[in-house]
Amino acid sequence: SASEVLPGDVFYLPHAGSGESFNMPCDALILDGGCITDEAVLTGESVPQVKRPLDVDNEADEFDMDGSHRGSVLFAGTHILHCDREIASDYDNMSEEPPANATSVRCLALRTGTYSSEGE
Repeated sequence: SASEVLPGDVFYLPHAGSGESFNMPCDALILDGGCITDEAVLTGESVPQVKRPLDVDNEADEFDMDGSHRGSVLFAGTHILHCDREIASDYDNMSEEPPANATSVRCLALRTGTYSSEGE
């Protein structure tokens, strides 16, 4: 559950697709896989956003979750419309198997609760 996720935790997203969606419980960096999100609650933008893993091989800058690395961050309170490993193919370095009810989208919790984008 969302109350159990702490910054620094690695977790898998639940399945979302075929008309199912859920609210993101925390700010998180995508490590593997990809998502399509609705960030209207934060930005007012009605066009869904594609989120992909951070490409660490091409990143020399300091991590900036609200700027240049925004395309790899899922923000608390936004709607996850679809998530799947295939959205960001070519990432085959999963270190463990996801739980049976999860997708192959692996994330790193960045901020939770009142410290998250939703709590600001």
